[in-house]
Amino acid sequence: MQFDFEAQTLCTVAKGKQLNSFPFDEIDAIDSDDGPQFSVTTVSAEEGTLTRHEFEADSLEEKNTIFRLVSLILAQRGAASDTVDALNVESTAMREGLSKVPLPQRWQASPAARRY
Repeated sequence: MQFDFEAQTLCTVAKGKQLNSFPFDEIDAIDSDDGPQFSVTTVSAEEGTLTRHEFEADSLEEKNTIFRLVSLILAQRGAASDTVDALNVESTAMREGLSKVPLPQRWQASPAARRY
């Protein structure tokens, strides 16, 4: 999963290839399951339909980081949900370069893959 803050998109990537791209404004919610599984719900701008996308993180740490980042995106967009409120996310963290959100070591190793 790749967050592109310049293009305002969330992309899924496998074996170096971009599979899907979701504009931030189409992300409606993020839900957490037990273990490393989680889902992101998007709403189609054209059709207005909701679609749930299932993902599995490599670790619980990675899942928590993804969950925080998506929650920050939702909070920034003004679509604060009960999930975001429960996390007590500070919306200024995104403007400060996400300095308060720790990133997994493997994300820090490849500056070309990061666009945040």
